[in-house]
Amino acid sequence: MSKSKGNVVTPMHLLQEYGADAARYWAASGRPGTDTAFDPQQMKVGRKLAVKLLNASKFALAELPQADRSEIGQLTHPLDRALIARLAAVVQDATQSFEDYDYARALERAETFFWWFCDYYLELVKGRRYGAAANSGSDGGEDSGSGGSTGDPDGAASVSRALRLSVSTFQRLFAPFLPFVCEEVWSWWQQGSVHRAQWPDAGELLAAVGGDGGDREGDLAGDPAREAVALDVTADVLREVRKAKSQAQVKMRAPVKRVIVHDTPERLRALELGADDLREAGSIALIETEEAEEFSVEVELAEG
Repeated sequence: MSKSKGNVVTPMHLLQEYGADAARYWAASGRPGTDTAFDPQQMKVGRKLAVKLLNASKFALAELPQADRSEIGQLTHPLDRALIARLAAVVQDATQSFEDYDYARALERAETFFWWFCDYYLELVKGRRYGAAANSGSDGGEDSGSGGSTGDPDGAASVSRALRLSVSTFQRLFAPFLPFVCEEVWSWWQQGSVHRAQWPDAGELLAAVGGDGGDREGDLAGDPAREAVALDVTADVLREVRKAKSQAQVKMRAPVKRVIVHDTPERLRALELGADDLREAGSIALIETEEAEEFSVEVELAEG
């Protein structure tokens, strides 16, 4: 490019079309020491990620009084503890990647887990999340009356704690890559700038998991390994239920008469820890289990 020849190309049209965060996301996706080709599709992905971060933060923070937006309460539910423990591993990996000057790896690790968090964990805990809103005196929106989650204040408090820990962590993880959207969502509930906030600490997340969790659910609860399995298998079953509904061309909230889960004894026992959330998320009337060497799910949709 040459100013005298007038052939200078500026990124202004890209910033106007995709946004500054999307352009920065594309730039940060290139590995250190490698040539990065211009890719508008990558900018679309960055914009989609920024919008998803906005929506996920709204879901986590909305409908509760301001006093309830601090990180209070205990992680009493197995799925919540497993989620935060997994997030701690992501923070540790992203931190190490930055220390190794591999910023692209840090972004990749955080982004991959964030999409899983939105696709599965948020869907699983919506019932308990709306229960938290109902217990706080809010109308909870259109779906707040679904299921029986409003009768479990401990579960509602646990998911509120997990969601706030999660969005606080994600906002700081993505701040170097999506600076403007992270600054916006941070301002909704925190003082100061996210860019002056402390980098997430995996040890603090693990301490939240290992604190006094109050009542435990059965003889399997409180075991980190089993809780991790519970989160995996519950998400796997929900994925299969949603796939069956998609193939049948019905709404995701369409009722399911029965679900039969075939899996190993260990995973089936762990599934009990997330069964209530699974029933709520999938609108499932009955969950049955059968031992098998390989995982599979049979879904029987309700008639009509």
